[in-house]
Amino acid sequence: MINMNRKMQDYPINSYYRMKIRALGYHEAGHYIASRLLGFKAGSLKFKILGVYGEHVGGSRIEPIRSLYSVNDILNYLEARVQILYAGALAESLSGRKVDEDIAVNILEEGGGQNDFAKARELIHVIRNIRYPNSTDKLDLKKGLDKINDELWDKAKLLVEEEHHLICGLGVRLESEINAVGEEFVLSEDELDSLPSIKERFSKKTI
Repeated sequence: MINMNRKMQDYPINSYYRMKIRALGYHEAGHYIASRLLGFKAGSLKFKILGVYGEHVGGSRIEPIRSLYSVNDILNYLEARVQILYAGALAESLSGRKVDEDIAVNILEEGGGQNDFAKARELIHVIRNIRYPNSTDKLDLKKGLDKINDELWDKAKLLVEEEHHLICGLGVRLESEINAVGEEFVLSEDELDSLPSIKERFSKKTI
């Protein structure tokens, strides 16, 4: 019989779910690394497991502040944001240095990345409206959306695979600090910047 008086924190994370939780760590790390590489300032990184099946909350505080002087600046901003949204699911699907696109799509359409997918699709519509302002035909509309989606998906995939070592290392760090349901682990901005791998990567020039 379940003891209803036990606190959520009394339930340790079963080792059977460790790989799932690690993949969720990759997800949050993917958003974080993509954000920084695409020119956004990112703050603390949080990770909390809500249930033994992998229910969780997490994320990085990202400052979406960028000077936009032209339509091209706006397009670059929107395209970067879509890549960041896709980077989470792609990172979660990592196996070694390669992503599994089928798994990543499932995460976005049916799993924990549904909010990311909804935001990305909305931004892709805005990009299409800017790129093809005179196109109103339904078939052209779909072709335009698919073209933009595929282009940004491929860019995000390439970014995640190129940075797989950094993403996986940070994801493992997040997973290893969670030992029971309800625990929250936070890496502050200063703590993140002090990590040797992060320090080395972002001492290099990014876009």
